[in-house]
Amino acid sequence: MVFSKKRQKEEKVINITAKPILLKGKPFIKCVFRHPNKDNTYNYDIKEFLTLTSIWLEEKFYHADLFLTNETYQFLQNQKGKSTLLFKKASNILEDNQSHDHQKKVYVNPEGQYYRDLGLISGQGNLFSKGQKKYNQINKYIEMVSHLLSDEKPEGVFTIADMGSGKAYLTFALYDYLSTSLGWKVKITGYELRKDLVFLCNDVAAKMGFAGLSFVEAGIDKVPISKTDMVVALHACDIATDMAIHFGIECGAKYLVLAPCCQKQIRQNMDIQNVLSPVLKHGILLERQAELLTDGMRALLLEYKGYQSRVFEFVSLEHTSKNVMITAKKSKPDPKALDSFFALKKEFGIKYHYLEKLMNLPL
Repeated sequence: MVFSKKRQKEEKVINITAKPILLKGKPFIKCVFRHPNKDNTYNYDIKEFLTLTSIWLEEKFYHADLFLTNETYQFLQNQKGKSTLLFKKASNILEDNQSHDHQKKVYVNPEGQYYRDLGLISGQGNLFSKGQKKYNQINKYIEMVSHLLSDEKPEGVFTIADMGSGKAYLTFALYDYLSTSLGWKVKITGYELRKDLVFLCNDVAAKMGFAGLSFVEAGIDKVPISKTDMVVALHACDIATDMAIHFGIECGAKYLVLAPCCQKQIRQNMDIQNVLSPVLKHGILLERQAELLTDGMRALLLEYKGYQSRVFEFVSLEHTSKNVMITAKKSKPDPKALDSFFALKKEFGIKYHYLEKLMNLPL
């Protein structure tokens, strides 16, 4: 629901966006008050919101738009006090990129101040040209994480280490979703080598009042091992993904979310002498085979270490055309997974996988 068209020019609030959320299992209405240079967010129970709706329409705004799944209602007023209620079929439902027949559930609202500060939307709240694709990615990412964490009921602070957080669009969205929408106590630390991005993200987090979100200038190899509930690595290149996996295992993480890219290590350590040799003489096919083996063997080692792993297609991430994601959830160790791992090594003449080296397995 959106309240707009200010009654008074001196009114500082441009508009108010309201949407239903659950906080600790109870229904609330999250309201974002948009100002020229900042946004303020407040959560109201249903009774409070209904009272405020009357006040806002009488004192602050002329218009209110209510967006439902299949229709939209517009309440319009003029300066003479005349009011009109309009109805129309919904035309602005966010659709999935692949034209599914069902409505895509929206997990994040790209109107927060942090999206402006990070360069995703303009000062007027409009998505930049690259913004729609990025927004689709953010929403899909939060949807995926929500399913991964569906059984989680944290008793204290839920800790997350984000390796190579970059400009942190997804990091901010994850923190906002877990802390605001789910009402969790969350501590997320983003690790990034680029000092300017660390400074920018810390500044934005401070402006937003995200006390549990911080960024540190450090590479994966410099992050101290400590108890962590979840490890994220969305831009880890080549063996950096293996380092993130090993870090998560050593920290006893219950969840891992990984988007591998640039799988070069296995390709440089393969000597294929099997029925696929005539096919893999072509560089592009050898590269793709190495990618499949790299990520498939990572999944096997995760299963061996007691994780339920899943490898699937994901919305392509920034900086890379790869669209494979690996998620892992703590479960029971599978000794047979290690047998499968070594069988693949032998079949494809692989000297070693960097992750097995980090795990100190017999090469």
